[in-house]
Amino acid sequence: MIHLKSDAIQAVDYEPDSRRLHIWFTSGDQRYTYYRVPESLFERLIRAASPGIFFNEHIRGNYSL
Repeated sequence: MIHLKSDAIQAVDYEPDSRRLHIWFTSGDQRYTYYRVPESLFERLIRAASPGIFFNEHIRGNYSL
């Protein structure tokens, strides 16, 4: 698990074999899992200046829960 410095995202985890991205938002303790997320997108998320904005622009609505 990787903790991010973000107002929106508390932590993320990625499973490369299954391409599952797990996200814990700061608004609660529930984990959300996104399927078929490329590893390159995960790496861009954790390096983003604003992980919350990156999530909204590239992941939300583009990958199934």
